[in-house]
Amino acid sequence: MQKGCTQLYYGDGKGKTTAAMGQIVRCVGHGFKVLVYQFLKEPNSGEVSIIQAQVVYEHDSFNYSFGLEPVLKHIPAASDRGEPTYVYAMFRTKEGGFGFDVMSMDAVRTFAQQYSKSFSSGPWQTNFEEMAKKTVLKKVLKYAPLKSDFQRGLALDGTIKADVGEDMYAVPGTVLEVDSETGEVTEVGPEA
Repeated sequence: MQKGCTQLYYGDGKGKTTAAMGQIVRCVGHGFKVLVYQFLKEPNSGEVSIIQAQVVYEHDSFNYSFGLEPVLKHIPAASDRGEPTYVYAMFRTKEGGFGFDVMSMDAVRTFAQQYSKSFSSGPWQTNFEEMAKKTVLKKVLKYAPLKSDFQRGLALDGTIKADVGEDMYAVPGTVLEVDSETGEVTEVGPEA
């Protein structure tokens, strides 16, 4: 199975966006699918300090519970981790607030089959674990104190804009599918 890659560009100073965009262009040029998240600070937003998505394997130590005192504890096995069983995503704010969500691999597969128009081909078949992390990450970030422009961008993930407008969020998008074997691009339909 081909693995995906997550890269973070952060810190003080200039050049982070330029470096990220250069990497994006190189990846797209090699036929990879790219997802970009940009986190912008907003006054009184809670400023998210940590965002993670992880895969849990059958030999890892993993415990979670929801409710008034939620628990999330994952200790990866040192070796021979086994098959993937769960995927989770979490965030923590600088003020100590947090949130997380957990999905079994079966639940992710069912969700993808139901909602993804490209489940039968593409990254769901070549990078299932990365797509699983993206799925649970998108679910948990609905509850994170993020800037509204980021949340709107997250909702548009997977769409291509054929037109340019003053407010790009108002421009309808089209969902495209790329055949991973032939590279052929086909239009799946309008964004949901």
